[in-house]
Amino acid sequence: MRTQARAPRADAVRNRKKILEAAREQISLHGQEVGMDEIAAAASVAVGALYRHFPNKTDLVAAVIAEYLEGVADEAEAAVGRVGSGARALDEITGFLERVVEAAAADRAVKTRSTRTPWNVPPTP
Repeated sequence: MRTQARAPRADAVRNRKKILEAAREQISLHGQEVGMDEIAAAASVAVGALYRHFPNKTDLVAAVIAEYLEGVADEAEAAVGRVGSGARALDEITGFLERVVEAAAADRAVKTRSTRTPWNVPPTP
């Protein structure tokens, strides 16, 4: 018999959102070295709640990056919609790229993670 997954409780959804906001803020202020305890305190949640949502910092940072990328995708869809409504494609591409670069430059969590990706590792001789 197949059971449907329950929707998360409202407080769990709120806590996850608070944790992600605090993680983005704390990483921006203190770098990726900020501790999970500090992130939990900034989110006003118990450390256990943080670890229930994100078992380790890698998962937490990945969720922050995923949230950022969702915003980029939403912005791209909006730009496509404006082009479909008659806006100039070149103006929309330029504006989209400016907004993405500005957001990435302001988001230290994105910058920190992007410098540690496998494609940034220099090739071995």
